[in-house]
Amino acid sequence: MIYQDKDPRVTIQVSNGMQALSNGDILLPVTYGLVPKHTPEDQKKLGKIYNPTQRHPDYLLEVRMFRSSDNGQTWTMFDPGMQKYHKYCWRFGRIVEMDDGRVLMPDKGTYIVSRDFGHTWPEQVMIGQPASETNIIKAADGTWVCLSRNHNVVRRLFKTSFSYDDGQTWTPWRWAGVRGKMPDLLKTQDGWILLAVGAEGLGDGSEVRWYPQRDSFVTIFISIDNGQTWFRDAPIQPVERGGTVIPVDSPVMCSLGDGRVLVIAQAADRWFCSPPEAPVYDHYALIANVIEPIKQGRHWPRKVGPP
Repeated sequence: MIYQDKDPRVTIQVSNGMQALSNGDILLPVTYGLVPKHTPEDQKKLGKIYNPTQRHPDYLLEVRMFRSSDNGQTWTMFDPGMQKYHKYCWRFGRIVEMDDGRVLMPDKGTYIVSRDFGHTWPEQVMIGQPASETNIIKAADGTWVCLSRNHNVVRRLFKTSFSYDDGQTWTPWRWAGVRGKMPDLLKTQDGWILLAVGAEGLGDGSEVRWYPQRDSFVTIFISIDNGQTWFRDAPIQPVERGGTVIPVDSPVMCSLGDGRVLVIAQAADRWFCSPPEAPVYDHYALIANVIEPIKQGRHWPRKVGPP
């Protein structure tokens, strides 16, 4: 066991942030949450718990860090003190270490910077208008690519921004043309960028139950032009063809070092999903796929168009 809090009310959310750093440490940021048992029912809705402007004053949602210096054998948890620097800090996405030693942690349309391998995080850089579920990656040509789920209006459509000066300035947001949530970015050995998306193409998530023609809602997209455009590649496969347990959300990718990529996603039994008026997945599981290297010159599926 890595950690168990003494307070049974505490929850720890991971959200695909773990990264190995050049100094040999493994850094895992988590969202450390506490919702008191006496909280009124109308205050227990996720929209209020995770909304900093509507949150009950007794709620606690803060960033904590786990660190391992022995390849994951032992871990220590510490409070990096982000709340004293940043009033609303909501992390999502993998930590990124740049060539100059900066370690970046994506936030809501921003990124937070550490210059001491994640011990302190005093700097916050705004990318653009507020967004959620932000990912940042350095492309093969040196461009910094940011992909974020839209915060308002069309909430499940991704937008993107680019930096050509190592994160100092960013282009205006524009639509990426991909619809979904909980994204993860990974650069391949060929220099292409993979994008794994949960709830792909869905509105509120209730469609998982009502789209029998689809047996996966986690999809891989590929960019061969440093994040400028995206091609739909393939869905993550369920364990059993024709079964009811299907991939639905929260994908995370890991390079296996030989060109293959491991993808793990959250799965749910579609026949136990809540009705449309309260779309909530149930009977969770984890499903893993291994993606083989892509061959140059293959026939590409359709290019993703504008929303």
